[in-house]
Amino acid sequence: MNRIKVEFVVILFLSIYAISSFFSIQYISLPFAIGIAGLLISVFLVYRFYKYSFYFLSLLLIFAIPNLVTFSQTKFYAGIGSFGINIIPTLLLFYLCVKRRKVIAELFTDHDEIEKVESRNRKILMFKNEFKSYSQDEIRRKLQNDDLVDEAKSALNELLD
Repeated sequence: MNRIKVEFVVILFLSIYAISSFFSIQYISLPFAIGIAGLLISVFLVYRFYKYSFYFLSLLLIFAIPNLVTFSQTKFYAGIGSFGINIIPTLLLFYLCVKRRKVIAELFTDHDEIEKVESRNRKILMFKNEFKSYSQDEIRRKLQNDDLVDEAKSALNELLD
């Protein structure tokens, strides 16, 4: 059984939130129209380009916090006066970020370090294959006498163990 996608749950709640405002709507404002269009694009992205749906939906919810994009004509704010945040998109953004924290963490990882570690591991494996036919004495002599790169030394030390 397929798991329900987190993005789909967020879109479902936003859709219910948007549909509830159609009963009392007097006019469609530009931020509301952008919100509805964003929801439709999000649905399309979830089904066709799932890889990008998290980023688009997150951006849409971030714009909804200061009311640049709205999903309903009824507003639930927390704040003082005209300065406040929209509660429902904020909670949905928090839920989305908690559920997709691995994706967010991957954005901030240094891919160069990962590539360096993988390259080092490949070199060690290559040296292990080259030195695996050596006897224990030959390995010790090679470690003591030869000027070797770090990966070769690591491979020889692993072969000794």
